[in-house]
Parts: sequence; structure tokens; C-alpha cells
Amino acid sequence: MLLRHMEYVVALAQERHFGRAAALCGVTQPGLSSALKTLEAELGTPIVRRHQRFDGFTPEGERLVEWCRRILADKRAMLDEMATMRSGLSGRLRLGASPSAAATVARIAKTFRDLHPTVQFDVIYVRHERLPSELQDFQLDAAITFLDEENSRFGHHVLSRQRMAALIPDGFDLAHRKCASWAEIAELPLSLLSRQTYERRAIDACFQAAGANPEPVLQSETLPEILMSVAIGDAATVLPLTCLQDISLRSIGKIVQLESEQPIHDLAMIWLNINNLAPLVSALTSIVKQDAAIGVAENLII
Repeated sequence: MLLRHMEYVVALAQERHFGRAAALCGVTQPGLSSALKTLEAELGTPIVRRHQRFDGFTPEGERLVEWCRRILADKRAMLDEMATMRSGLSGRLRLGASPSAAATVARIAKTFRDLHPTVQFDVIYVRHERLPSELQDFQLDAAITFLDEENSRFGHHVLSRQRMAALIPDGFDLAHRKCASWAEIAELPLSLLSRQTYERRAIDACFQAAGANPEPVLQSETLPEILMSVAIGDAATVLPLTCLQDISLRSIGKIVQLESEQPIHDLAMIWLNINNLAPLVSALTSIVKQDAAIGVAENLII
């Protein structure tokens, strides 16, 4: 079984389309199909459901995808280790992230690159519920996300502890208050992260506890659109307080703390609990655990 054939299997699992998978691997579609048939002959079982187009993997094919991802991840770890022994840490880290963790991700990347300047980061915003499977499938090396029961089983290190706060345009009356209630914030036009994010689900739970169910005027999976709607005075928003304090918002609006009890959410870096971590991931976890500058300063934690 050739490693390049395993790469074809993983590409097909990613693209779910023969032509796109072939293009991703730099081969022709007939070449990819021929390699898959060779694999099937070697394994003695069909791995792909074929009609006029790709129709998914057989159960054996699904297991093969898992094995191929694992073997290719080990290959990548081996090559990284050999390169590290030869010339120090280099390569590319694939880091999943929650939308509100942008400033934390930037700090981590800077701290790491100050020590290892030839390392690059690919930051990928992945839906919270998808992060565990993306890690297990070796599509991500680590992730910056909020801890819950599902992802706390991974290796993890808490970076900051967060509560929610409001960011309100200067033209709104509530912008001149130090604190406001969730019910009062619910009366404002709101720009919020989409319901697929952890942050939004936590925000909605607090609104519901206050007997409110606001419908935002704008929703987005990333921060720029939300902050722009606050900057032009169209809507207020609610985000983790440390996220708001990380970003320069003097010309955008005022941070208003929210009254009443609300849960504390732990923002953490998570990674696979395996013995043979790739050198880049091992270095990343060590730096995050040791460097207090990556975490939020104590006076920002409420």
C-alpha cells in the first residue's frame, strides 16, 4: 500500500468529489480512480460507493479513511522530527479557533514565532462541535476553544476565564452606564455571533435566564462584521469581556458589564492526548503552559 494512495483516500474524504480530490492531489481523475481500485484489490473489499458520481465510502472505506489519516499524521510527525533534529523547528501549525479567540491566537503565534521564526500558522475557524472530530482526524494540530464536557477529555490548558460583556455604540443611552441587565441589553438592536458558535449559545442561555429572547439584526460566524455594525452605530453586541478588552475599541463604543450571575467560561488550548505528539505540537503546548504572557492578565479576569 503506497502512501500516495492513502493521500488520495484522505483527499476524497475531504472533498467528497472525485474530480476535486484528484485536483487536490495533482493527479488526473482516471489516475485517482485507478489507484482506488488498486487499493480495493489489495484489501479485497470495496472502499468507495460508485454510481455516476462519488456516493460515499463503504463501512470498510470509512475505517480505511481513519487509518490513512493516522498513518499520514505519523508520517508528518516523523518528517517534522527529522527536520527539527537537522535544523531546528520549522513547518506549519494548523490551529482551530473560536471566533472570539482571535487576539489570543495572535498572541500565541507571536510568542511561538519569537522563539521559532520559521514556523507558520494556519488559523482555521471551525464550529465548536466539529473541533473534537477535526482533532481526532488529524486535520488540526491543536485548537483554541471553550472547554465543555466533550472537549475537556483532550489534553488542555486553560488560557483565561471569561464572562460576557456588552459593547454599545456611543449614541445609545446604555453606553453611558457601567453596568446593565441582560433584559436591558435585549431591548437594543443586536449584532451577534451565529448560533453555531459556543459564544452565541452561552449568550442565548443568559438572555433566556433573564426571560428575554432577542432576535439580532445581524448574525455572523466571525467578528469583523459584528464589530463594524457597532462601529457605524447600528447595533450593540455581546462578547466575552476579555475578547473586548483585547481589541482596541475606543472609537467603536463602550464596554458595559452585565449584571446578575452568569457562568464563567474557560478558554483553553486543546490537543490530542497521544504519546508521540509531533515536535511542533509538543513545543506549542510547552510554550502555552509556561508563558504567562499568552494568558489574560489577572486584572482582566472577573
